[in-house]
Amino acid sequence: MAVAVEVSNKSLECFQALKAVHAAYDLAADQLSQQLGVPLCVEDCGLCCMVNVPFAYGIEAAFAVANLLFSDNLPEILARAKDWLEESHGLSIHHEIIGGETLEVSQALNNEINSLARTCCPFLDDDKRCLIHHYRPLTCRAFGVTRIAHNDCKRPLGKNEVTKTAYFGGLGATAIKDVLDWLLAEDPNPIGSQSGFFPSLIYAIARPYKYRKLAMSGKVATAKLILSKGAQGLLWQDQLERERMRALSTLLY
Repeated sequence: MAVAVEVSNKSLECFQALKAVHAAYDLAADQLSQQLGVPLCVEDCGLCCMVNVPFAYGIEAAFAVANLLFSDNLPEILARAKDWLEESHGLSIHHEIIGGETLEVSQALNNEINSLARTCCPFLDDDKRCLIHHYRPLTCRAFGVTRIAHNDCKRPLGKNEVTKTAYFGGLGATAIKDVLDWLLAEDPNPIGSQSGFFPSLIYAIARPYKYRKLAMSGKVATAKLILSKGAQGLLWQDQLERERMRALSTLLY
């Protein structure tokens, strides 16, 4: 993952669009909470962060770094990201990927990425607070808002709920998605619309030379360095349902 982030007028315009998406998610969460009559997030819980290292788009990490440059939290955030990169997590370093990725290596990487995604986020502090909460990725914002919270979530059941089935959908969700699709298409930076693990992207953008040296040291699991084009996570309930049907189809056929 070689990262170079160019700041241009178009980049700033895309940053403003992402800020608007964040604001729209905040409003959607407030509306859903009022509709249900319960808070969507339980204070001092941190459960979803304990079992999720979020994927994010490059533009999300660039936006976070740009806004955290003069923050007192930035040194700790970068130290945690670096520690996370250096921790093995029992994963492999696939040297053979340099000569061309085989199907076997591709499957192994996919399994390792899925396994790593279910570990604790390095930005969760000892008090179960998110160090980057204000600039958290869309996958974090979407959970329990534009996609249903899973049964392990400690959110109380809302009005008329027997299980957690409520989410923010319809035209409101479509409007958010349209803005997101626009900014991903318009972002001039090559990394902007690509996705990877948020801690990797944060460190790569904030400390590109140190990141490159670390990545080339052969000490970082390949799964942490992968960038992919396209969807970076399950943001929408209909997207989640399609994934479930595809998995069911694989099992049945």
